[in-house]
Amino acid sequence: MRSPRLRMLVEWTAVTLLAVILSAIIVGVHVARQPKISYIDEYLYIDAVDKVPTQLVVRQGEDLGELALEAISCRGIILFGPPAGAVCGEAEGLPDDVLPQGGMTSADIYPPFYAAITWAGAEAIEAVFGVEDPVDAMRLAGAIWLAPALVLLYAAARAAGIRRVAAAGSALVLLGSMPVLHAHTFVSTDSSSLLAGALMALLAMRVLAGRPALVGLVAAAVAMTLLKVQNLGAVVVAVVAILIGLLLERADDGTSPWTRLRSVVVSRTGLALGLALVLPVVAQAAWLVVRRAIAVGDAPEQGLGRELSLVGLAREATMFFYNAAGGSYSPGQIGADAVVLASVVGVMTTAGPFAAVMLGRRAARIAALGGGTIVGMLVVGPALAIATWASTGEYVQLAGRYGMPMLPAALLCFAAVLGRSRWSSWLLVAIGAGAVALSCVAVTVQ
Repeated sequence: MRSPRLRMLVEWTAVTLLAVILSAIIVGVHVARQPKISYIDEYLYIDAVDKVPTQLVVRQGEDLGELALEAISCRGIILFGPPAGAVCGEAEGLPDDVLPQGGMTSADIYPPFYAAITWAGAEAIEAVFGVEDPVDAMRLAGAIWLAPALVLLYAAARAAGIRRVAAAGSALVLLGSMPVLHAHTFVSTDSSSLLAGALMALLAMRVLAGRPALVGLVAAAVAMTLLKVQNLGAVVVAVVAILIGLLLERADDGTSPWTRLRSVVVSRTGLALGLALVLPVVAQAAWLVVRRAIAVGDAPEQGLGRELSLVGLAREATMFFYNAAGGSYSPGQIGADAVVLASVVGVMTTAGPFAAVMLGRRAARIAALGGGTIVGMLVVGPALAIATWASTGEYVQLAGRYGMPMLPAALLCFAAVLGRSRWSSWLLVAIGAGAVALSCVAVTVQ
């Protein structure tokens, strides 16, 4: 009989290889079918990645570089086509008034870490696989972000006590979901969102299992938020889940809820949870100082701002429960296949956290994760809206894709509830396989 250590090695080797292979296939299929540039700021990220070896960061007030302009002119933008008068190979002569944002960047709001990692991945893809088009290489680097997200989601499911089959099924559902179509097909900072969500869920489950993960929790919170500030949603889910889980563990100690809460807050774990929330905000504030110091001009006018209102905040509080599963494009804009995918995953990720909470102490870690996911989806939207308004003076209506960092936790909740038996676990695998097949065969953006 093989030793447990050998069985574990075989399991994780197989999981990793499958994640890499499947990620490469689905990203490759979608990239091959998407010649146009995404209108969701892809040209900005192409520009940021392209400038990594020469200047590392893009600066406020800076014009788009040659590669981004060529991509817009030669490929065109989804739904809009190329700019008026554009001639492929002569993009630098285009007047500013026919270019998005007047030909200026707004990717300066992001620290350079996403762009640097994607540039390194694209360089490796060009060298190893002979990909000649730099934009295609950048897009294919989406698999480098997707594969670890799938492995971490599987690991989080196993750490939560979910069956292997159900854990694999949850990874397949995520692989075939609509968010992958945008975040891992086009060049986008959203590529880090599913990775951040899966990593923070894994660390939360490890903390609640009594394993040493507090230092990793704080470090990951800072790192993931520096990749994209919206990844703070995954941090909120993890912190609240750990807090709820610890309170559930102490429910029978004979003390009042307030006493239990205070004991957690003043503990070493409470300090780590506080740091996981505060340090990412401090890091982002530090980046804003750097960004303003290196600016070369004013930010472009985007015309998206509006007045902040209670109605707007209420809308943001409910934005992520269902819409995060729809990805960046309206499913109806793409076709019936996208509507089916978005609807199925949307129901799973909306119902999952509430169903998990109903398990209570029978499955305390999953119930805690469900509670953390619900709280995160309720508060992160309004918090991001207020933060944007405070920093820019304008309220910008949030997109459902900003809820992507919380999607892995919501999916884990559903997998835990559905996968409580062998047969229902295989049902989740079948749903996931169907989602992957539908995504590869039918779903495309015109």
